[in-house]
Amino acid sequence: MDKVEGETAELRGAAENAELVATAGQQAQQELRTEVDQRLRTLEEKLNEATNIPEGKDELWAEAERQLQKKNYKLSRQLWRTFISRYPGDPKLPAANFQVGLTFFSERDYKSALGQFYRIIQDFSEDPIVQDALYYSGLGFAKLGQCKNATAYFEALLRPKSGASPQYQKAAKDQIDILKKDTGDLCFDREDVNAGAAAKRGVQETQKEPAKAPVPATKPRK
Repeated sequence: MDKVEGETAELRGAAENAELVATAGQQAQQELRTEVDQRLRTLEEKLNEATNIPEGKDELWAEAERQLQKKNYKLSRQLWRTFISRYPGDPKLPAANFQVGLTFFSERDYKSALGQFYRIIQDFSEDPIVQDALYYSGLGFAKLGQCKNATAYFEALLRPKSGASPQYQKAAKDQIDILKKDTGDLCFDREDVNAGAAAKRGVQETQKEPAKAPVPATKPRK
């Protein structure tokens, strides 16, 4: 009888273990299914983004602007770049390149923005969009605490040959005044007694907001 009871207990224990294993397996399977579903949703979203790129030129431009206004900077940048690759000889090409830089600037990725603006200044030197690139380059360098570079770009807008609008010239002068009055909270490259004050505090971004940037002076040409 004792032997039978022992065997019964063993069977009961095995059954309980099997039930626990089965439960654990079900949980693992459910977690795996959830993870797979999440990955599928992510892939579907990316696919939708890729396949929702408008075919028409005007529609593509309008959608890129709409996404920029919605602060969907990554998608907006993808659309501008699609425009650039599709229409390499289009008159809007300089403006499209500027918009790519503007998406980086809006994300506070100032180094990437500066690289984009520099290419615009080099590649489209005769296009009015250069004044936009010069001004936003000044803002970008100011945000990085490189006030000497920032001042140089703002001063470039004040040169007679720059062709900058009165709005940009006034904004550039205002920015130069802000930089000249800085005592170390904004600029990392000062040579006076307050030099490096911001750097010592480990400030990564400027504590003073620059004057509001004017709306890009050049509207894309149709």
